[in-house]
Amino acid sequence: MSQLALKQRADANKKTEDKRTELQDFVRRFSANASKSSQATSRKKLLEKLVVEEIPPSNRKYPGIIFRQEREAGDQILQTENLSKSNVDGLLFSKTSFNVKKGDKIAFISRNHLAITSLFDILNEIDKPDSGEYKFGTTIYKGYSPNDNTEYFKTDLNLVDWLRQYSTNKDESYVRGFLGKMLFSGEEVLKKCNGLLVHQ
Repeated sequence: MSQLALKQRADANKKTEDKRTELQDFVRRFSANASKSSQATSRKKLLEKLVVEEIPPSNRKYPGIIFRQEREAGDQILQTENLSKSNVDGLLFSKTSFNVKKGDKIAFISRNHLAITSLFDILNEIDKPDSGEYKFGTTIYKGYSPNDNTEYFKTDLNLVDWLRQYSTNKDESYVRGFLGKMLFSGEEVLKKCNGLLVHQ
């Protein structure tokens, strides 16, 4: 809500600045023109009433989630042919075929969110399709963050050691740098992973 309020104030300020520029331009062009001097005077008065609200800088910090490619992707990203999957409640999806190429932007939409989860589980070899096949391009390295990632954090490892197992660079200062981007600093990086889980 606070971010929305800031954006609305910033948008209002921009409109005010645009109006100010428009009025200043009119006054500059027509203040010496006898036939338009009254209009120019009127716009000067409007200028005096325009107020640009000062927006204080936010002291809120946000995590920096930055994804970098390990290598340049080739043209072929992913191809699926006639993928189908059912569960105990019935059909999730059938005969799903698509071809993803470099630069494509894709959204998956379904009335049943389990269908999308199941598709991603198949593509990440967590589950198998009932039928059909898929193939990733030879340059593709997969990464996947499921909706429920609790299992990743059920460990006594501290945050540095936990993150180090996923990093090609094992140097502690390098790993601490990444944790810093996620707003963990100082002794916080030595917290146990399982202590961060939210129990409901």
